[in-house]
Amino acid sequence: MKLIIWHGVVAVLTWRLWNYGNNLSTAAIENIDIEPVALLNVALLAAVIALGFLLFQKRIWIVTAALIVWIPHVAYFGFSQLISSGLAILILFFWWANQSVMYELERGTKVRSARLVRVGALPVILGIFLLTSFAAYQSPNIQAFKSADSLPSSIQEIVKPIVEKTIGTKISTRNEREKETLINEIARQTVHDFNIILRPYFQYAPPLVAFILFLILWGLSWIFVIVSSLMGWIIFRILKKIGLIQVQEKDIKAEVLVV
Repeated sequence: MKLIIWHGVVAVLTWRLWNYGNNLSTAAIENIDIEPVALLNVALLAAVIALGFLLFQKRIWIVTAALIVWIPHVAYFGFSQLISSGLAILILFFWWANQSVMYELERGTKVRSARLVRVGALPVILGIFLLTSFAAYQSPNIQAFKSADSLPSSIQEIVKPIVEKTIGTKISTRNEREKETLINEIARQTVHDFNIILRPYFQYAPPLVAFILFLILWGLSWIFVIVSSLMGWIIFRILKKIGLIQVQEKDIKAEVLVV
């Protein structure tokens, strides 16, 4: 019964995660807004899955947890060869997580929930990030770059402040209105030049964006691991407090080599 409930919790968190990811992937690039709640959702999902390896210690959890994370991903982002390979990769990452948790549990003399969740959360988070990069690759906005002939219009808003801080200080005009017009023209021309240079490479944008996104998320994974270990420790303490789990002391026999 506990395992069934645990599957349900993972399913709810997964649907929330990919629903947000789907909304993000279909939004216009200039309207993309990363919500802290979604980031906490990733950390909580990883903590719950890692705790599942600790609490149930069943290898079937590797496969079922991977399926629960993968199926909504297919429902939101569609089925493809890339997405189908994500299931196999996810199972491998979850197997890595399970092995890490079991190794730490077997070599320790105390159940240190925060540490156990931490070693299990990293592979889980990387697996989720990999599926996220797959979704980015298939995003309509990213795929549109293949046939695009220019960068998004929002790029000019990024270039303009850079022009103001570099060339803008050297421009002398009669009034601020003329200066603003000149800065806008320089920013527009700069973006135009970028478009000419980058246009032949727009067709390679989807895999490049997906790869860069995964590298960025990988670099930030330590933050998610810390938050996951904290969340896992809190959940473990709550479950222990209400009596759903118990930590008992047992005598352990060990072999000693005598020469």
